[in-house]
Amino acid sequence: MPPAGSLTAEKLSFFDTNGYLVLEPFSSDEDVRALRDRMAELVAGIGGSNATGSSEHHFDFGIKHLEMMGA
Repeated sequence: MPPAGSLTAEKLSFFDTNGYLVLEPFSSDEDVRALRDRMAELVAGIGGSNATGSSEHHFDFGIKHLEMMGA
């Protein structure tokens, strides 16, 4: 049996092919909620968006991916 935390051959192959690996569970729901709250605070602190709206876009992008993770 491989050591705890090591990757299987299947996961290594997936990473080599795709360049990323999804590790579940990454964080608890509580941790993800705290990250979301902090992201909202940071975005609010810079005025919500800049002239191009990119801050809002990045915030939405981050929230979308947190939701995809099941948080």
